[in-house]
Amino acid sequence: MLQLGQPNLVHLHGSGGDTAYLMLRCVMQWGQRIPRVVTEHQHFGDGTLPAGVLWTHRLANARIAVSPFLAERFAPIAPVDVVPNCWSAPSSEQLRQPHFGGRRVLHIGDWVDATKGISPLLAAWRLHSAANPNDQLTLVGDGVDRNLLEPLARETPNCRWLGRLAPEDLETEMGLHDALVVNSPRETFSIVIGQALERGLQVLSTRCGGPESTYRGSTITYREGRSDDTEDLVRHLGNLRSADETYPREEFPNFRPEAVAEQILALYRRVGAKG
Repeated sequence: MLQLGQPNLVHLHGSGGDTAYLMLRCVMQWGQRIPRVVTEHQHFGDGTLPAGVLWTHRLANARIAVSPFLAERFAPIAPVDVVPNCWSAPSSEQLRQPHFGGRRVLHIGDWVDATKGISPLLAAWRLHSAANPNDQLTLVGDGVDRNLLEPLARETPNCRWLGRLAPEDLETEMGLHDALVVNSPRETFSIVIGQALERGLQVLSTRCGGPESTYRGSTITYREGRSDDTEDLVRHLGNLRSADETYPREEFPNFRPEAVAEQILALYRRVGAKG
């Protein structure tokens, strides 16, 4: 990129040591003439921020976080603009249709157990399924903990694993379910929550930060128990609405691609980008 001539603006995704190095290269070659924007979608936990995070935020002319929850983490370093993730409105074929029979529950996420709470969910589902044998659990995802989680999923009653799905297939699959369960100890945004609410699914979530600041006023059911609190999760799974019940869909026009793009372009203009 640096060989193509002086750019009008550099937008870097990430906030680690490698991003800080790229920003320093820009400063060394082009000086302070380039507005630079860094967008940060990650969370580094509590305590002292890594040096790479500090440098990227200090060097940037503007900073983006996907949720107020995440922006607050970095606000002590420098001001942070909240620009959310985006998705398109669901098609009519993707909307949830009430039905008779057992409830269909969905979990979507990378198979990193420490951050998604999948093994506690499977443990809770085994107990839930014994009392609710007609309910079904669908897992979508794959990842580094597959060797741990796949055997657990296969031995869990009324549970199927679909692996990773293309975005359009995932959005269609969501509409075939009645509820989305999020069992993460921490989430910075959780786009699947908004997609599920727009399709008419009930959402059951831990209090994991990002969703509470992103979907304020939404009908999400938050449980107070931790992601590894199996007893609390079993109780909430049992209280999910029946499959034949109709409940309202929500809409998030501010998270449409065109709305989010306008926010980013306004930020570019603010830091002096031309055009």
